[in-house]
Amino acid sequence: MQYIYNYFKDWNLFEIFSTSMNYFKILEITKLSLFSITIKTD
Repeated sequence: MQYIYNYFKDWNLFEIFSTSMNYFKILEITKLSLFSITIKTD
Protein backbone atom coordinates (compact mmCIF):
# COMPACT_ATOMS: atom_id res chain seq x y z
CA MET A 1 0.00 0.00 0.00
CA GLN A 2 2.81 2.41 0.85
CA TYR A 3 4.39 1.86 -2.54
CA ILE A 4 1.17 2.79 -4.34
CA TYR A 5 0.81 5.87 -2.16
CA ASN A 6 4.35 6.99 -2.95
CA TYR A 7 3.77 6.42 -6.62
CA PHE A 8 0.71 8.65 -6.65
CA LYS A 9 2.46 11.24 -4.55
CA ASP A 10 5.27 11.43 -7.11
CA TRP A 11 2.76 11.50 -9.93
CA ASN A 12 1.01 14.43 -8.28
CA LEU A 13 4.29 16.33 -8.13
CA PHE A 14 4.85 15.53 -11.77
CA GLU A 15 1.39 16.86 -12.62
CA ILE A 16 2.06 20.09 -10.74
CA PHE A 17 5.43 20.45 -12.44
CA SER A 18 4.07 19.92 -15.95
CA THR A 19 1.18 22.29 -15.29
CA SER A 20 3.55 25.01 -14.13
CA MET A 21 5.79 24.42 -17.16
CA ASN A 22 2.77 24.85 -19.42
CA TYR A 23 1.89 28.01 -17.52
CA PHE A 24 5.35 29.45 -18.13
CA LYS A 25 5.14 28.53 -21.80
CA ILE A 26 1.82 30.35 -22.09
CA LEU A 27 3.36 33.36 -20.36
CA GLU A 28 6.24 33.38 -22.83
CA ILE A 29 3.89 33.15 -25.79
CA THR A 30 1.70 35.99 -24.54
CA LYS A 31 4.78 38.08 -23.83
CA LEU A 32 5.99 37.52 -27.38
CA SER A 33 2.63 38.35 -28.91
CA LEU A 34 2.29 41.48 -26.76
CA PHE A 35 5.78 42.49 -27.82
CA SER A 36 4.96 42.09 -31.50
CA ILE A 37 1.72 44.04 -31.03
CA THR A 38 3.62 46.96 -29.49
CA ILE A 39 6.06 46.93 -32.40
CA LYS A 40 3.18 47.04 -34.88
CA THR A 41 1.52 49.99 -33.15
CA ASP A 42 4.80 51.92 -33.16
